[in-house]
Amino acid sequence: HIHHIIKRTYPSTWFIHGEQSPHEWSSTLSDFQMNKFKILVCSNLLSRGINMKSIACVINFDIAPTLDDHIHRIGWTGWDINEGLAYNLILMKERLEAEWLLKHLEIEGQEIPDNLKKLVEKDWVTIGLDGCSV
Repeated sequence: HIHHIIKRTYPSTWFIHGEQSPHEWSSTLSDFQMNKFKILVCSNLLSRGINMKSIACVINFDIAPTLDDHIHRIGWTGWDINEGLAYNLILMKERLEAEWLLKHLEIEGQEIPDNLKKLVEKDWVTIGLDGCSV
């Protein structure tokens, strides 16, 4: 699991996933809000219905299935007047999903990261070993 990989480097990490009880989720979210740990790894189940106001960075390990899901996943970084960063780790096999993300970012007047453009354009050589993050 990704949580264990991250925890090796950043010990102040915890996780939430669908196999935990609502009590465990609540307890973990409370601890996170009280700064008992700095990194929270969670599945898509937390993209909606929670109130977290101080998220500085969201990293998606897969591309959201819909634009609405994408907005909810990254929306916690811009809550109220706060600013934050959101990253999507997109595999080359997710090129079609990357196309709709690029299209919707353009429609909304958002900045389009170069690596997203390259992925959609199939510019595999230029992307290189750095991968592609959005």
